[in-house]
Amino acid sequence: MKELSKQCGKDAILLAKLRKTWLLVLTLCLLLTNCEKREEIAQPQNLWQNVPVIKLGFRFEADVPAPSSTEEEKQNAFFPTVKDDFERNRPQDILDETIVSPDGTKVLALYHLPTDAEKQYRLDLYAANGTLLRKITPEGLAVTRFPDTIAWSPDSKNIAFVGMLRLKTVTETITPPQIEEVEPTPSQNANTAESNTQETNANTSQSNIQTTPSVQPTPIVTAFRTEQIYLCDSNGENLRALTETEGLIHFYLAWAPDSSALVALAATWREWETEKAEALSKGEIFIPSGRPRIVEKNGRVRLLDDRKTKVLPVWSPDSSKVAAAFDTEIRIYDATEDPTQAAIPLRNQLLIASQEYEKTLNQSLQANEQNQQESKQKSSQNSNQQPRLPSNANIGVSTIPSEEELVSFNPIVKLLWTEDRVLYFQTGYVREAQNPAESVRSFMRWHRLIFSLQQS
Repeated sequence: MKELSKQCGKDAILLAKLRKTWLLVLTLCLLLTNCEKREEIAQPQNLWQNVPVIKLGFRFEADVPAPSSTEEEKQNAFFPTVKDDFERNRPQDILDETIVSPDGTKVLALYHLPTDAEKQYRLDLYAANGTLLRKITPEGLAVTRFPDTIAWSPDSKNIAFVGMLRLKTVTETITPPQIEEVEPTPSQNANTAESNTQETNANTSQSNIQTTPSVQPTPIVTAFRTEQIYLCDSNGENLRALTETEGLIHFYLAWAPDSSALVALAATWREWETEKAEALSKGEIFIPSGRPRIVEKNGRVRLLDDRKTKVLPVWSPDSSKVAAAFDTEIRIYDATEDPTQAAIPLRNQLLIASQEYEKTLNQSLQANEQNQQESKQKSSQNSNQQPRLPSNANIGVSTIPSEEELVSFNPIVKLLWTEDRVLYFQTGYVREAQNPAESVRSFMRWHRLIFSLQQS
């Protein structure tokens, strides 16, 4: 009996140890499973970033509320310290705009002289305390000011702007002839650089502009007769042309969120002048259209599409893709080394959405009229009895509504990529007239695309 009880005691101890061991094993398994799930949850952007465009599916949602970040209004007020320096030390210079770096440490001052040609500007770099750090643009290079043509990179390490060869004016008598008459090239010899520096210093001494001792002479850069994209470091150094295609006009810049590249629009000089003449003949403000392209910081350019658009392209929040709009079609492009692209035609979806939108709008108007003539109870009953289906729904088929019958059917005018998988776009009728009283913006409606992974 004693031996049996001892054996039973040993078995009980062994069972207890086994239970503890199993509990430890189960605990470890649960911890490992949770860690794996946490890693999957923590890396959705990385996984999404590696998905090529051709693998994306989408769901269209019409007439949704406007995204919370619809408009980021630009501050029209000048940066105080920079404005104060212009007023005290540079009375002959006309300050046009100040652009603060994302980190708030530096400020770009866009300005012009009374002798400068129309719509040609200069760019200086200031510290936030109002100290002039550097003149970015050489005397022969002019900054052109279209919408969104001067931009700090999101990491505040680079400055991009659109510039071209400075034009002569009738009253301008101090412009260096070498830069104005001959296009500079990187292969110019040291004598040319020295001559240009001497002329620039002579011009500065003749003017009433007061500079600070910290301002350093700017090196010679290549200037072109049409607008090109230029890039420099955050301290204003290493200025260089990213695009070098004479005859192309670049007029829009948008940095990738990770500051790796730019997306831009460009059109030929002839296309630009033709569209400008047409707009002026109609009494409208000229809004150019161009072909979208990705411009990398090393100067490599990738044309995204041969079609032109007035809608500004946008980057996805993870910088892996670019979206552009053409009338009622949206196209998505990979910004990777092995790019793909996909077109999303939305004409039929937008026609059906406009039909429903106007039907609902008409029902609302009818209900308001009934409210004026009948009691609230009766009008409520009538409004609830209004059918929402097409009149031919009883035969089991429907047709795509006619474009001419729908005043709310309009092209895409704006893109906004708020999340990796959510792309908002706005449709509407926009006419920007030279006479503000004749300008029209009607039926401005927001829609969105919800992206998903296609099942392979």
